[in-house]
Amino acid sequence: MKIGKTAFVGLGVVGEYRASGQTRAEFCRKRGMPVTTLDYYLRRDGAKGRQKLVPVKVVEEVKPRQEPGSGLTLVTPGNMRIEIGVGFDEEALGRLLAVLERS
Repeated sequence: MKIGKTAFVGLGVVGEYRASGQTRAEFCRKRGMPVTTLDYYLRRDGAKGRQKLVPVKVVEEVKPRQEPGSGLTLVTPGNMRIEIGVGFDEEALGRLLAVLERS
């Protein structure tokens, strides 16, 4: 596999550019790289920054309020519990029960 001049681009060139204090044109000219290539990697690096995951703390778990008579709970002989709310899909429940009966 032939590695050309552009192979170094993915190896931290964005960090090198930012640390250099040079303009984009100066930085690219000294490395023999098109400015558009640097711009591409700068955009990719910026997109990574927007997609960072941050830790969150759940303060209180809010459970849906279930009013009396608003649904039903089915407990199977194996102690499997199925809670069904108002307006449930009867066909979906039928398919679920059929699967459970086969198990």
